[in-house]
Amino acid sequence: MPNLLKKWFKQAEEINSDTVKRLETASFRLPVGQVLAKLGWDASSLVAGIGLELSPDNRRVIRGQFFLRGQLERETITLQANNLWPAADAEVKMHITMPDGYTFRFNSGTLCSDMVACEDYKHYFTRGDNIIPPTDWGKFKLGETAIRAVCHLDKSSNGASGPAIKTTVLIFPRSVEEMMEISDHTQSPAWPGLRILEAQCAFAPDIGQWKDPACPIFMTGSPLTDAPNAPSIQEIRHRIAAVMRSAKRPTACTSGKALKTQWNKAINDVEALERDPTITWPAAPRQPAEQGNN
Repeated sequence: MPNLLKKWFKQAEEINSDTVKRLETASFRLPVGQVLAKLGWDASSLVAGIGLELSPDNRRVIRGQFFLRGQLERETITLQANNLWPAADAEVKMHITMPDGYTFRFNSGTLCSDMVACEDYKHYFTRGDNIIPPTDWGKFKLGETAIRAVCHLDKSSNGASGPAIKTTVLIFPRSVEEMMEISDHTQSPAWPGLRILEAQCAFAPDIGQWKDPACPIFMTGSPLTDAPNAPSIQEIRHRIAAVMRSAKRPTACTSGKALKTQWNKAINDVEALERDPTITWPAAPRQPAEQGNN
């Protein structure tokens, strides 16, 4: 697969602690949105980015984490329940209000989010004009679900509009706990799910001091007043690349039949379903460790 073109990587100057301060976040959860908002982000628009946790001296990067923020979809998503549960009544439909990008956590350091439990997103079932209460789900052969976001570079990223992220949201006909019980491999981005949404977005934030595609935000290891340092461009690029190069394409099914077929394949060998995205992030060498004097 081709790499993202070198022309998008224009950062030449090292950054300093003043730039880190502009991009500083207290954590990779709620404060991320606050940092983005201060830098001009409109919370109604979907964006993606990378957070970097720094060492105690703020010179090195300990780990990187991908994030999504903003609205994925305004309209309610509707699907046939029997695409998830073959025994479900053909007249039953599931209605989902897509949660904000904040809901999807990428704690593994990859572009595949953790599973989101059904109690963490709004959804309900109907048959005709009637809502089916949870107490009747069993009667209609319905059950709990989980969703996940799988992200990678969009195939248009080397085009005129530049690098962008494609997000696919999948739904699974099991609870988070049941997914974990099936196999450790359900954590793979290639584990098949029913596709309920695709979305494209830009990287954020966008500041003048940063010329590469993904401007990181920083969770400092010590207050900048005590350690007014910043990682090197080489160190930052290496850590961003480590996160971005983890990307895989999702196994996104559009029907119950396809989901069942691909699910059986995944149980036997999920790695056989793993595919790289059309465009991949280029590798970046790591900064050599500092050598002490003997």
